[in-house]
Amino acid sequence: MSQNILAIAEQIEGVFRKVTFEALSEGRRIADHLGCELNALVLGDNIESISKELEQFGADRIIVAENSALFEYLPDAYGNVISDVINKETPDVVILGASTQGKDIAARLSARLNAPLAMDCVAIRFEDNNLMATRYMYGGKILADVMLNGKPQILAIRPNAMTIASAAGTGSIEKFEVNTGATLMKFIEKHLDTGKVELTEADTVVSGGRGMGGPDFAVIEELAQVLEGAVGASRSAVDEGWRSSSDQVGQTGKV
Repeated sequence: MSQNILAIAEQIEGVFRKVTFEALSEGRRIADHLGCELNALVLGDNIESISKELEQFGADRIIVAENSALFEYLPDAYGNVISDVINKETPDVVILGASTQGKDIAARLSARLNAPLAMDCVAIRFEDNNLMATRYMYGGKILADVMLNGKPQILAIRPNAMTIASAAGTGSIEKFEVNTGATLMKFIEKHLDTGKVELTEADTVVSGGRGMGGPDFAVIEELAQVLEGAVGASRSAVDEGWRSSSDQVGQTGKV
């Protein structure tokens, strides 16, 4: 199999996450540097119609993995299918967003494929033809430059860290024969907070800490809604049980 880059897209109910376009744009830049193909992988149920959108961000091939078992994110089912695609395509680099789902996928792929992983990347560059990733470490206290040894090199990029760039790709769609394999998890239900702005993709974050107290976070919620932003919380507020851990932010961004 020839050299190629694989970008894993993330969609929720037929809408691609912004970080997907960031991952594709960065993947296109890497592919251009290496002179190779950029492929995009989309998983879900009845998602072929939205997949063509990825062409405008430089995807040469769009691999569509459709199955009713992929309608909602189940870690083992998604992990099985993505691993099968990687084993077939043998990409040099796998790039995806470091969202909650993306981090879970990246860690599973790294363990399953014994592949090197750089999580929460904020910059990617080449140094003497070696791919270098800049990422936060130790809870955001330092920035480290890391070079990955082995293939595929897995890069999970921090949302809002990379520039989205339009780039024409051929965008040919290819169906992948899905085998979810044995799964230990079953989707039961999902609770949606409608109208809530995703914290990692928000332009404005209104954050509170221990001084707010639990009930007073309602004021933060109202202000965030007016500003069309997201609600953040300090570690102490999360430890007190006033906010979910998914709302926790630190000096360097979402924890």
